[in-house]
Amino acid sequence: MSELAMLVSRALRDGSWKPENPPPFFHMARGIAKHARRGFDTTALEKALAFTVYAEMAGDARPERRPQPLFEMAREIFDACMPDDFGPVYKLASERARSAGAIVPGPATFQYAVLEHIERDTVARLVEFGDPYETIHAAVNAAAVLYPQLGLSFGYLGGVGPGCGEHGDDRSWQVFTKLATPRCVNACDVSFGSVDTDRIEDLASQMGDPFQAWLKACQADLDAGRVRTVGPRLAA
Repeated sequence: MSELAMLVSRALRDGSWKPENPPPFFHMARGIAKHARRGFDTTALEKALAFTVYAEMAGDARPERRPQPLFEMAREIFDACMPDDFGPVYKLASERARSAGAIVPGPATFQYAVLEHIERDTVARLVEFGDPYETIHAAVNAAAVLYPQLGLSFGYLGGVGPGCGEHGDDRSWQVFTKLATPRCVNACDVSFGSVDTDRIEDLASQMGDPFQAWLKACQADLDAGRVRTVGPRLAA
């Protein structure tokens, strides 16, 4: 994940950094961290975050209010971008600031530019690859017709909420079956996938040949008695 976003989130949570207007920094860090976990390139986002974090901290005359790991990383990225390589997110924020009569964009303006860039990336991925949940559902529904004895379904283990992992979402998405291996008692233990919500596209990308190969293997194992059906066995 983005180390800069992680440091910002940690400093805000533990109170080691108290910017004048915390929410924009919180939302930027959270959005960038999630974007990184989903496998997007966050370079432009991190440059924008570094600029606004460094500008905020450098403008504070009290060094004791600057958590050093965060300040040093923001300054390092800032210096590497000088004089004019702060990227498209910074450029967008600057354009918005000038249109509003400001010289330098503030944290809130950066926040909207960061979230807009994230949304553009997300939309572009959907246009290119489609909605991952719809892709998986369609593949599973089609497979359920061809392999009715497997008892296929798509869903997750885990949940969403304050107690659900580091990011509040510990769901593991899988294609489930009604099959069990000999070592499993009163449950099903044959499934396909197991990816975090942030990486759901990884499962969607496997719905072609890898999924078809797994289905054939499951059916072969069932026919050979290497696995068994849990519950009423569906007719072929």
